Amino acid sequence: MTVKKKRTKRLPNGFWSHNRRVDYYTRLKKKFGPYSEWHSPSKPPEKKGNLKQYQQQVGNLYQHQLDTPADEWRNAQGALNNQLAFAVTTQPNFGNQSMVLNWMGNVIAAKEAGFITNKHIPDLVLK
Repeated sequence: MTVKKKRTKRLPNGFWSHNRRVDYYTRLKKKFGPYSEWHSPSKPPEKKGNLKQYQQQVGNLYQHQLDTPADEWRNAQGALNNQLAFAVTTQPNFGNQSMVLNWMGNVIAAKEAGFITNKHIPDLVLK
């Protein structure tokens, strides 16, 4: 007997709109301070709380906005981590156009929210 593994549904196209990204980075800044005060991309100041627990709370909020059952939203923290990583890390090369757009969208939203500053945006020439 073969047991089928239950697949987690992907987030709907357009889920990570500019407004949702700005909302996410605004929430991160309010909760943990600007990125310049963080120890690393996944490590805000300890005195301000636990990033993983906070991302789960934000994920739950977005889950309700989509009216999505919890079992379809299992990757919420991973999705939030991916967005954060695109905003605060240097991308030496991109796998495809989608990754370029994702990186640009996150950097712009994080800057607009005041989460990052110009010094966090790398001087990057796309070849």
